[in-house]
Amino acid sequence: MSTLTNTIKPDIFAAETQPWTWIFALALFVSFIQAGTMGANDVGNNFGTSVGSKVLSVKAAIILAAIWVSAGALSIGSSVAKTVGKGIVDYTLYADQPQLFMLGMLLASMATAMWVGFATALSMPVSTTHSIVGAVIGFGLVEFGADGLDWGEVIKIVISWFASPLISGIVAALLYLPAKHFIMLPVQRDPAALPKSLFIQKIYMTFIWFLV
Repeated sequence: MSTLTNTIKPDIFAAETQPWTWIFALALFVSFIQAGTMGANDVGNNFGTSVGSKVLSVKAAIILAAIWVSAGALSIGSSVAKTVGKGIVDYTLYADQPQLFMLGMLLASMATAMWVGFATALSMPVSTTHSIVGAVIGFGLVEFGADGLDWGEVIKIVISWFASPLISGIVAALLYLPAKHFIMLPVQRDPAALPKSLFIQKIYMTFIWFLV
């Protein structure tokens, strides 16, 4: 009977450690800090009106933010992550030196966490999107200059920055006008119309909920 020879090397299943593995490990740590600072500022921006008007308590706003922000990130957040990760900087230029791309993204995350954390501590409602996009553009320009960026994608992002407040303002006005004329003004003219206005308010808010 022939004897089978074991030719499997003892370390064949051992993971090969790359010199830049520390970048990945540090990026995991920084990502938690970045998420915390961005979450603190974004939740303040999103729920500031609700908490300020006493519609929600701070505790309720935090709970709702934890639920819905997580749901949004898990459901449709990947498309935004793809744009920031691969759409701004031409990552193909880093094919021969991927560690430089990793380091650039790490430093962009660190810069964003530091700035947003500083702004939040000073109660400044800054744009976390502007912050991370600016940081990624910065490291791309330093490494390869203007050729290191996908300017078509950058221009689309900048246009969205100007379009967002304009579109949001128009939508808010369109939603507010019916509430003003059919819910609030009738009560101001005749307090007896309060029950009818409250009924209309429930129907209108249900409509808004399904619209969102």
